[in-house]
Parts: sequence; structure tokens; C-alpha cells
Amino acid sequence: MGNMIFRKAEISELDRLYEISKSASKVLGEMHVDQWQGDEAPRREEFREIILNGDGYVLTDEKSEIIGFAAVIEGPDESYAVIDGKWLTEVPYCAVHKVMTDPAFRGKGFSKELFKNVFEVARKKGYSSVRIDTHKDNLVMQKALKKVGFTYCGTIFLENIRKYRNAYEINIQERKSGGKSMELQLAFDGVEREAAVKLAAEVYDLVDIIEIGTPFAYKYGMDALREIKKAAPGVRILADFKIMDGGYGMTQMAYDAGADICTVSARTWDDTVKEAIKCARDNNKQVLVDLMGTPDDEIIERAKEVDSWAPDYIYIHRAVSIKTATSPEELLRKVKGSIKNAKLGVAGGITLETLPEVIKGEPDLVIIGSAITKSPDPRGTIIKMREYIK
Repeated sequence: MGNMIFRKAEISELDRLYEISKSASKVLGEMHVDQWQGDEAPRREEFREIILNGDGYVLTDEKSEIIGFAAVIEGPDESYAVIDGKWLTEVPYCAVHKVMTDPAFRGKGFSKELFKNVFEVARKKGYSSVRIDTHKDNLVMQKALKKVGFTYCGTIFLENIRKYRNAYEINIQERKSGGKSMELQLAFDGVEREAAVKLAAEVYDLVDIIEIGTPFAYKYGMDALREIKKAAPGVRILADFKIMDGGYGMTQMAYDAGADICTVSARTWDDTVKEAIKCARDNNKQVLVDLMGTPDDEIIERAKEVDSWAPDYIYIHRAVSIKTATSPEELLRKVKGSIKNAKLGVAGGITLETLPEVIKGEPDLVIIGSAITKSPDPRGTIIKMREYIK
């Protein structure tokens, strides 16, 4: 990214910021997102007031060109006083508003850099929490917020425009500086199709990946995958096929049906695994290699071998039918540090109670199924889990 600088905005930059806001409004309109449109569009005077109050910050590149902007305002914020849901914390917080990056720089990771610096400003001000809101249809912003660790908390009402917004919070004190965000995968295995589609639509904003589990895929087929993908816009869909043969062709079937990630078993032939990885690269998709069934005395070497082929993820996975199998926590400790290319995921009967112990091993991906799908309050359960998975 070069030499990026995050500093307070200056009044001389007002015109440039207003132009960026108009460009951002245009992009939102093209995406059919009713945010920053018409009378709701940011006004030049708003930026002026933010800058004069010392709350405006800009992200600039090595040529001092403004790439992004954020207003970091010390709370409390009246709009956040009442929420249909529950905030993560009750501690003092900073509110972030008017977040934007120049559309000309989209897709280059600058929003992540912007938020990283926003968090640092909040810390220096003595705050451990940051809150933000966005439109329910602004999936691009929602994805960016999840990537940097925000948790969806509920909906708030903005009196000034008489509209509801999705509200998010992050506890920046608990996040490790420079660390990667952990991902949460919701697994559908022994779930009825209608219930799965309904749940996907209710919680997709809280999870990073939704898994079409092996038994679910066998029972309902590709049509169910497509239905869930439609119900959960912006969320990656994983087809847990555990491929043993036909690496390229079977993986291609998953991608053709709309899957973003497909699984292949580490217990199959090397060429089958490599074919699945090649298919992922050819389709600009992702592949996950599942270590389920690998003997404990072979798991480190097999993980290293598979990792050398550069898949996207490697799973440590305890089969739910094998009650005496080594715990995923123990296997996580064995494999962690031995792989260099792939992200490491962990699965197998993880619950809200066992989650704190699991994440001590710092996996990149945590897969949870029945603890969510069988919960009387799935959304509330995920929100509690998100307090650990950051």
C-alpha cells in the first residue's frame, strides 16, 4: 500500500472530501442502496463542522492524495441510546460516522487500513469500544465491518432522517494489534431445509461462511445450496463434499451451483487434492482440505504436505460420531505453527461453553453447527460467540 498517513482533516480539504462523498453516494445509488441519497446525502457544511470540531480524519497515500475519511466522535451518541438488540459492552465508546473511501480506490484494502487507524485514535483517546451503523442493504460496508471485527448488535433509529440502521460494535481493547480477524462458519448438517433457509436469512450478517454440510447436501442437493445462497447475500457458501475422487469435476459441480468454497478430504490421493485446488484457482474460488480421519501420529506431516500445495484452508475436524476421538483443541495445538500457507479451521461439537478454550489456539476459522441451529435463540447465541470470535 505504500506509505499511508492517517491524520486530522484540514479545512482546506473540504472541497475534496465533499467530492468523494458525492462519488460514494453515486456508487450506493447504482447498487440500489437507499443511503446517502437525495436529502439524506452528506452536506458540505457537515464536513466543515466535523473538521472544525477536530473529529475528522483522512487517510492519504504517499502522494498525499486523500483516499478515505472518517469522523471519530467521542460518545455517547443520542442515536445509540436505544437499540432493538443489545450492545456488546456498556463502557464509554467512540462513534464513527461518515466513513468513506474514494470509489477510485475500491477493492485495494484501504477500508481495513482506515479502520485500523480509527481504532488506534479511539485507543489513544482512552476508549475500548467503537460503535457504527450502516444501511441494511449496504452489504459492501457490512462485509468490511465484519472483516475488521465488528459484531452486529441490532437496529437503531436515526431521528434526523427518520430511518432505521443496522448497528455494530467492536471491543478494540480485546483485539490484538496487527492480528488477523477470526472467522465464524455456521454449519447446516442435521437441519431441515426450510429451517436452514429461514435461519440463514436471519443471521447471515453475523457469520462469515455458511456451510452446506455433508448430510444436508446428500438429502437436499444443489437446489438447497442455491436457495441458501440467495437467502444470505454477501456470505460465502461452503459445500462440504469431502471429495475423495474426481477432484476437479466434483469441485467444479460445487462452484457451478454457487458455492464459494468446497471441501476435499486429506485422506484421498494427493492428485485428487491437487485437482480440487487447481479447480479453485481456475474459478477464482476457495478450497478447504479436511484432515478428518488422519491418525494422530500422521497429522502433522500430512498437514505440512497439504499446506505445501497452498489450499485456502485446512480443517482439524473431529467426526461427531466418534465420541472418543482426540479433541479438536488438542489437534489444533499440534498443527498450529506447522503450516505456512493455509488458514487453519477447527470443528467438531464446539459449544458456547467450550469456545473460550478453543480460541486459545488462535484458529483462523471456527466452525459451529448444532450449538447454533438447536439453540432456542440462534441469533443471540451467535452474538455471544462473537464476543470471543473477533
